[in-house]
Amino acid sequence: MTEKERLEVVKIVKQDIAELRKIVIYEAEYAALLSDEKVKSFLQLQEEIEKYNLGNGQKFAKDVNRMIYYEFFNRFSGIKKEQCKHDIWIYVGSYAYNNSDPYLCKSNYNYLCDDENHKAFSYNEYECLECGMKIKIEDWEEFERTHFVLKDRNQLDVNCYRTRYYQLLYTNPVTISQQMIIDEFNKKRNEFSRKKTK
Repeated sequence: MTEKERLEVVKIVKQDIAELRKIVIYEAEYAALLSDEKVKSFLQLQEEIEKYNLGNGQKFAKDVNRMIYYEFFNRFSGIKKEQCKHDIWIYVGSYAYNNSDPYLCKSNYNYLCDDENHKAFSYNEYECLECGMKIKIEDWEEFERTHFVLKDRNQLDVNCYRTRYYQLLYTNPVTISQQMIIDEFNKKRNEFSRKKTK
């Protein structure tokens, strides 16, 4: 070891000793503060806040509407999708089948079309208001006859209705919440039809 290296190590040891002295002072101050009731209360609050943020912070972001959505969606989506027996379905679109030219190496696919009268119509897609299950139905007339379907080609955003429905469920019984969401859907449908006729 050279003298220069020794002096560098001595300098580092002196810095370590200075840090240790500071820590000893800090620990003494910390111990004194812990006997103060306000400090104890502060630390308990801090611990509770950290515990909440650790468990729920990401999930809810301290937003009540997000909490409502999250908890209701978890409840409804916990049901196996093949067992969905919920009452209200929302139409989310009509799809047509594209039988592309095999010589151009394009694959076959379905695409959103205007309605069931489209020449290549294949199926309608519906989504359960409560659990979010999506289904494709070729015999759409039978499905709409045997199920309660909210259908308006101008209103295909199911998630806005699901969010609203969960908020209604938080403060109202199921039957009232269902009727309120149906009324809101129909009111918007009537507004769209009035705009078209003007």
